[in-house]
Parts: sequence; C-alpha cells; structure tokens
Amino acid sequence: MKLIKKIEERNKLYFITIILIFLLLILMKPTDTQAASKISLYYGNNVTMNSVGINKKLNWTSQDTSIIKINGNKIKAVGIGKTYLTATKNGKTVKKKIVVKKAKYVLSKNKLTINLKSSKKITGKYYGTMSKKITYQSSNKKVATVTKNGKVKAKKTGTSKIKVTTSDQKTQTVKVKVVNPYPITLTSETKKMFVGKKVTVPLTTASKKYISHFTFSSSNKSVATVSKKGVITAKKRGTTTITIKSDYETKKITLTVYNNIDMSSANFIAHRGYHEYYIENTLAAYIAAVGKGYYGAETDVQSTSDGVFVLSHNTNLKNTYGIDAEISDYTYEELKELTSNESENEQITTLQEYLNLMSKTDMCPFVEIKSTITDEQIGEIVDMVEEYGLKDVTYFTATSWKNAVYLREYDDTINVRYITSSASPDLDALEYYNMGITWKYTVALNHPEIVNEMNERKISISVYSVTSKYKVDDLINCGINVISTDTLF
Repeated sequence: MKLIKKIEERNKLYFITIILIFLLLILMKPTDTQAASKISLYYGNNVTMNSVGINKKLNWTSQDTSIIKINGNKIKAVGIGKTYLTATKNGKTVKKKIVVKKAKYVLSKNKLTINLKSSKKITGKYYGTMSKKITYQSSNKKVATVTKNGKVKAKKTGTSKIKVTTSDQKTQTVKVKVVNPYPITLTSETKKMFVGKKVTVPLTTASKKYISHFTFSSSNKSVATVSKKGVITAKKRGTTTITIKSDYETKKITLTVYNNIDMSSANFIAHRGYHEYYIENTLAAYIAAVGKGYYGAETDVQSTSDGVFVLSHNTNLKNTYGIDAEISDYTYEELKELTSNESENEQITTLQEYLNLMSKTDMCPFVEIKSTITDEQIGEIVDMVEEYGLKDVTYFTATSWKNAVYLREYDDTINVRYITSSASPDLDALEYYNMGITWKYTVALNHPEIVNEMNERKISISVYSVTSKYKVDDLINCGINVISTDTLF
C-alpha cells in the first residue's frame, strides 16, 4: 500500500511539472505580432495618426487600400468595411484594426421650444463625408414652418414635428413646441361695473406675473379708462372694449358700465313685502318694508270659505303651511290655527291688516286680484281699499284679463294694471280700458321698441321681479321706473 501511494504522489508531481513548463514556454516565447486594437472611422475621414493613437514614427501599410489609404502621417477612409494597418517594431509585427462606417448626419437636438414669432435653426453634425443636401418638412404648418435651410419659424402655440431627411434617405425627427412666453389668460371676456368703481383687468394669477409685458387700452375713454397696470376706472354708463396686448397676442374684454343704483333710483315695489328675513305676504314682511325706501308694497289676495280676504300667492296651503288643501276650503278661524313651516309665530295675514298698515305709511299698495276672486268680491276689495282712504294711491293688478276689465268697469277712477309675460301685449286694448301693464322684466328688456310705444301712448308700465342692479339700470335706461323687487338696493 505504501508503494502504491508513493507512485501516485510521484505521478501528480510529474503532471504539475509538465503544466508549469508548458506555461513558461508560452510566456517566454517571442511573438512576432502585437494584439491588434480597433479604430473606428467614418467614410471620408482624413485624420492624423496621432489623433487616433497610431505611432506615426513606424512605417505603416494598409492591408486594403480600397478602404484605408496612407499618406505620410495621415490615414484616409476611402471605402466602407474593415481592414488592418501593419508595421514592424523591434522585429515584431504591430497591427491596428480599422473599421470604416458609412458617413452620417446626427441632429444636435431632437426637441426645440420656440417662442411665438421667433425662430430657431435645426443644427447637426456630419460624421464623415457625405452630400450636404438635407430636406425639411413640418407636420403642422399652422404651428411652425421650416425653410429649406432648416430655419423653424413659430406661427402659433402648439406642437409640430419636423422631418429631417439626409442625402442617404435616412430620416430623423425634431419635435417642436411653440409657446407664448407671456400668455394673456382672462378669467372672463365680459365685465360689468358701476360708475366710479375701479377694478383690475380680470387676468388669471399666472398671467398677472407678466403684466409688465402687457399694454392696455380702452376703445371709449369717456366710458372707462385703463391704466398702464391694468386698472379700469368706470366713468359713465355705456360700453367699451378693453384691449390687452403683448408682443405675441391680443385679447379683448367687453366692458359695460352702469349707473349706481340705490333705493332712490326708481320706484321700487316690495314684492310680497320685504321677505329676506320674513315669510312673504305676512304682516311681518310688510312691517319690515316700512322705512326702507320702497315706493310700494305688493300683495296677493285670496278668499277663505267664509269670505275673509287673506294674503297668499298660492291658492294651496302646502308650501307655506304644509297642508295640501285650498285656502277656499277653510274658514278664516280655521286658518288662524295654522302656523307657517318657517315660523311658528307667523299666522296668515288678512287684507284688512295689510291695508291698515299701508294707511299709516307713505307706500302705495299694489293689490293683485287672484283669478279665483269673483266679480262680487272684486267690488268688495275695491270698497275696502276706499274705506282705508287708499283708493287714489292703490294699484289694482290682475293676471286675468277678465278680472282686469271688471276692475275698470267697477270703478273707472282706480289704477288698474294687467299682469302679463306676453311679448306682444294688446296695446290698443290697454289704451281703450285705460289700463297700465305689469310686465315680466326680461320681456320688457327684449322689446324696447314696445316700451317706447307704450310710453308714447301714455300706457303706464311696471315690471316684476328684479334683483340685479345691472338689470335695474337697464330698465331705467329703457324707460321703466316702477320696478317690483325681492331685495333692497
């Protein structure tokens, strides 16, 4: 066993010795060629040897002169492909591998951002020698155009793609984004103001940052002026155009200036009383209207089953008292037991209570006769108004033409107005019966020619129900100054 083990150890040692000798021979054996290194050129390149890491002191030759030619210390790529440069140094052969690629053109940027009304040139770099012929094409000429020399001109904000085609028919794309460096963005293209007020041009927060780059002007300085900083001052009633300009765009605002409105501007009627804080058609609402500057107070008259006149716009009790029943189904005593949905302290108000209050104020009563009121009851209502000494200052109104005519026939001395929203009221009939009109205000504003004719024919006009100061001024300007409203001015 010992003998076998010694033989195995000797064989291992022998094998290792042979491997070491083999490696030593390889390392010590002189070579006649150094490892080749790779050099990349493009067709047409004519470079110095030093610039590509070649020792110019050696005598180099090209293995394929159709690809690489050597002239002194320069090498020129004359063909596409790969070859070797060889030289001898200290008895050894030195090789340099050279790969010659096709010449190409590479864009400097494939994205351009251009300001409106500006331009930028597409640039690039040639690698190697090739035809300088390049064509350009814009995908969206409304946004950007491009000249034959690659100059991109911005037309309007947006995006476009410029297709760049070189002489080898290779294409590249430049994405163009045209921007407005100082955008004018308005929060509104219309504006309303009252005389004497000031306001800044309605620019967004983003646009306000560029206000120093804008100029402002007014088309009618007698109506409104605008400062260099965009502050508008309203001068008189009328319309003007405010123009905002930058070097890149123009925006316009239609400005309408109105006269200031307060309770003295027209003869305002408290529609169903002053009910901003009180229930409409209640004594509390009419008491609240006293001393507020109203010319009059309007109410609606219904009748109970026992003939008591009470105030309510609707014949049904549901909206105010939560009971789906008609007022005419209840006696006055029964109605007194009901309390409003909005206030437990408010009971239904009688016409007598309303007239009693009006008789103690300087407001004119506007008494609307509802369509459920009979001819006999109309007479009773007129007589009741006269009993309170209010006949000469009361306006009796009706949505029913029949009721309006009966009012006139009952007493030809009282003020009667027909309530309508018709865009073509019968003016001859109104004139014949010596009636005025209570008109829907939007219809009146849409038909100023009819308003003019009514004024010429001495047909008195009032309108309902207006809450906008701007609309009030329009109505006054239109020739109407008796205006029913649900608010205070």
